[in-house]
Amino acid sequence: METGAFWQNPKKIREIKMKPIPGVNLKNMVEQASKELIFENRKQAIGMIKKGLKRIEGLAKEIKYFNHELKKRQGKLAKSQEKINKIKDGDWSLLVEAEKENLKESARHEPHSYCEWERE
Repeated sequence: METGAFWQNPKKIREIKMKPIPGVNLKNMVEQASKELIFENRKQAIGMIKKGLKRIEGLAKEIKYFNHELKKRQGKLAKSQEKINKIKDGDWSLLVEAEKENLKESARHEPHSYCEWERE
């Protein structure tokens, strides 16, 4: 005598014969269930595709932004390199201009312009 569940024994599965149930059309039930599963899977797939497209769109915007930033920084790097080359060649006027600009910047941040109460 064999032990175990019928689904674990392929011979027993073949031996099982289902009797028709009155008023139940098994074929229609299976077709309806398969249609519902397919519909549900399609909905999930569409949702996943939409999420993927939104993510791709976001990444494209980020790439565009970073490319723009890269170009700006490359421009700044080129200007800095030009200044370095001028200083190496002996043109010290750039340092004088930078000193003047620093003085203007520090004059803008004088404490008397925003802290009147400190002088009293």
